[in-house]
Amino acid sequence: MARTDWRSGGAWLLVLLFLALFGCGGRTDRIDTTGADQPLLAQLPALPGGEVPREPTAAVAGSKKGYDYWKASTNVTKNGDELTLTAAPGATEYAVYQFATGRPGTATYNAGVDLSIALGNTAWVALSDYGAGYWAVYGPYNSSVQLPLDTGTYLSSTGDFYLAVLVEGGQTVTVNQATFSYDDGVVPGPTYLGDIQAILADNCTACHSGNTPPKGVSLEHYRGARDNSATVMTKAVDGSHGGLTQDEKDAFTAWVADQTPYGAAVTYTSDISPIIASRCAACHVSITSGGVSLDGYANAAANGENALAQILMNAMPQTGGPLSNEFKDLWQVWIDDGKPE
Repeated sequence: MARTDWRSGGAWLLVLLFLALFGCGGRTDRIDTTGADQPLLAQLPALPGGEVPREPTAAVAGSKKGYDYWKASTNVTKNGDELTLTAAPGATEYAVYQFATGRPGTATYNAGVDLSIALGNTAWVALSDYGAGYWAVYGPYNSSVQLPLDTGTYLSSTGDFYLAVLVEGGQTVTVNQATFSYDDGVVPGPTYLGDIQAILADNCTACHSGNTPPKGVSLEHYRGARDNSATVMTKAVDGSHGGLTQDEKDAFTAWVADQTPYGAAVTYTSDISPIIASRCAACHVSITSGGVSLDGYANAAANGENALAQILMNAMPQTGGPLSNEFKDLWQVWIDDGKPE
């Protein structure tokens, strides 16, 4: 796996543009990557370390379709989910993909790009190496590539990672997908979706569910588990009620200590908008029944608490039956998290 700073004809101007975009420092050394210098590149050793990924603990991963770039040069063409980069003679084309993790710091990384490359064409892959202060460029490649990276600081101070695909003059490459993952070594704690829901289903919801659960304690959804977590701690964790194993008790205790996390990010675009479209639009988008509009993010956010109160009382929707517990939980978590768009 070759790694170098990329300086090729007019390409060094492009690299300077990248450095300006991302605030990385420049390098003065130059290794040309024209055809005449390919033998020189072939002599570069593989970077030490990072060739064998370790077992993941707390992994963060994401992918971007080829068309879903952050910034790109002029001569790029979207083809469905893909993006084709065609560099004229003497020119360079690029596409930059942004991965916003929100978790800055040092970690173990893996980056990759799924490419379609015709015979005789090649591409370069550049990664934002904030620890070194410059773009780390790998290549050239004539097929898709995965890059397990040595430990370093590939994230910006705000937790962003950038991957770029570059094509030199006379070459054409299609980007199908770019991927990024990292592992910060932190073992995640229990979440409702990942752990607690199954524990309660195995031990508690046979009794504590339905419209009239014992003592009004319902545990068949996130809201009930969260709101009744103190009761569960008293009866099932510290007491003998429920038959939880010690591991299950430990998991529930850790979940409560960690402020009962749901286990997934809920946003208007990904979660709430589809609920509104399928169950609320007839009365609160096409028209504004009761003066309540849920048309678009601004209206949904402004009326989110009022709508949730009606939803939890099963007063809304007025047709088609009440929302499922899953949909109610999503709406509740969206409100609790500040109604992210």
